[in-house]
Amino acid sequence: MLCENQLPGRVRFIAHAIREIGNRLPDYWAGQEDNTANLQYVNRLDELSPLWKDHRSVVSAITSLATANGSTPADPVPIPTQLYDKLSKLMDDHSRTREKPYDKARRLFNAIAPEDDKHGQGVRPALLEYVRIVSWAVGKCHGAGKADADYDWPEIIHNFEIFESCLMSIGRAFYVTIESLDEILEDTNI
Repeated sequence: MLCENQLPGRVRFIAHAIREIGNRLPDYWAGQEDNTANLQYVNRLDELSPLWKDHRSVVSAITSLATANGSTPADPVPIPTQLYDKLSKLMDDHSRTREKPYDKARRLFNAIAPEDDKHGQGVRPALLEYVRIVSWAVGKCHGAGKADADYDWPEIIHNFEIFESCLMSIGRAFYVTIESLDEILEDTNI
């Protein structure tokens, strides 16, 4: 896709590929963390919706009454404990299930080369670039009304190549280890 000039939507396809590799490879290679389980937002919001609707109608009535009397509504607006508890739990669960991009990239590196963790600072620049490129790609996935011609193609190529280099540098220790094992096995079989 990077080399095919006539493919419509190629920027979005490339951005989606980078995003999916960047976001999914750590879970595939390192296994999914318990804290990254999907939070069922629709179900949770369905549960909150009736409470919110009831509370909103009460707040609307209080606001209308205050406005009719020439005063301003109370600030802050108190909410029922049951609604507060459900909102608080949803926010806590949201925070718990959000893995930070750098931590996710770090988990990938640790899964590929756990023995190199003591040298982790050496791979930090690659991990930071990995996170930056994935974030950059996320911003390109849906185009915001732009056509491919509206993008700076050298920037697309440059960022893709950096992403590819980051993946190679993160995985280099894994392949060095495999080569070492191959050499040992070859020596043993002679």
